[in-house]
Amino acid sequence: MSAGTLAKFKRAYYSVKAIAQKYSAEMRQVHNKQDALKLRQLAQTKMVSAVKSAGLTIPQYNNVMLLMQREPALRQKVLGH
Repeated sequence: MSAGTLAKFKRAYYSVKAIAQKYSAEMRQVHNKQDALKLRQLAQTKMVSAVKSAGLTIPQYNNVMLLMQREPALRQKVLGH
């Protein structure tokens, strides 16, 4: 994987993670299914936008996510642990 792709993925990954955390907290406050669905859809839209803004397609992002699960060295590069 190129350094450029890794940098784009890291930007997208941390943006998506922040969006997921924000909306997860908000969804815990919602008490009906319709509002929860609206929040979930909004979060997904924002996540897609974050990935695209980082310069990746959704399939590219998903492929790197799969690689990260299989390759500890890549996971370490992304997470910095």
